[in-house]
Amino acid sequence: MSLSWSAGATGGSAITGYKVYRGTSSGGETLLTTLGNVTSWTDNGVTDGTTYYYKVTAVNSVGESARSNELSATPFAVAPSAPTLTNAAAGTGTVALTWSAPSSNGGSAISGYRIYRGTSSGGETLLTTAGNVTSWTDTSVANGTTYYYKVSALNSAGESASSNERSATPTAAATAPGAPTLTGASAGRHGGVALTWSAPTSNGGSAITGYKVYRGTSSGTETLLTALSNVTSWTDTSAASGTTYYYEVTAVNAVGESPRSNELSATPGRKGGHSVPLPVVNARVS
Repeated sequence: MSLSWSAGATGGSAITGYKVYRGTSSGGETLLTTLGNVTSWTDNGVTDGTTYYYKVTAVNSVGESARSNELSATPFAVAPSAPTLTNAAAGTGTVALTWSAPSSNGGSAISGYRIYRGTSSGGETLLTTAGNVTSWTDTSVANGTTYYYKVSALNSAGESASSNERSATPTAAATAPGAPTLTGASAGRHGGVALTWSAPTSNGGSAITGYKVYRGTSSGTETLLTALSNVTSWTDTSAASGTTYYYEVTAVNAVGESPRSNELSATPGRKGGHSVPLPVVNARVS
């Protein structure tokens, strides 16, 4: 509430200041504040919608003047300025919003905020009304969908313009990858088994970092033989000729290890799983 007044007669002694009286009914003013030698002052301690009555007195070295005439006014607010949406952070099934309060509250305290959301830029509609906070998390989102947000501020006079727009795309949490496919187990003539496999169809949302090879000498009894880097072939040089080996492979990412692949077997020293006879050299018939 802005007050202004004109100085009266000094009474033969310079004016040293003024006293402002205020009340909420005519004639009911009491001392509000004492000022220096000024002719205007703003009363910031008012409530919108309440009518206030004012009188002023002048002060010199002798004393205080009679009170001035009475004036009244009823303050009112306007809608606040727009807040600033500072961040929209995607999580797993969530989007966390943060914003800064408006630079102007319009003369009335901020009472809350409205959050608008859409799935296309500029297509936001009202999602919810929050209290006087500057952050809020949207838990009603679907992973893989991009959401667009705007925020507005509220006071007793109304709603601000919308903030700037921000977007975020929530994603599912990474999991262990799917199982790779063991595509070949080729036995060498003189020992060793060459394995090949294909990468999993799903990496679980996290890059494949390596593979583990399991081996056994009977079906279903494989135990860990070695851990490899991100390759899709490897030769087991420790496999002995004449022994049948069974293999399975798993994939590894930052989250963990996949289920095991299908099982393949091979017998080093045999071709196609069968022994191959050596050719006859210098055969004689007597």
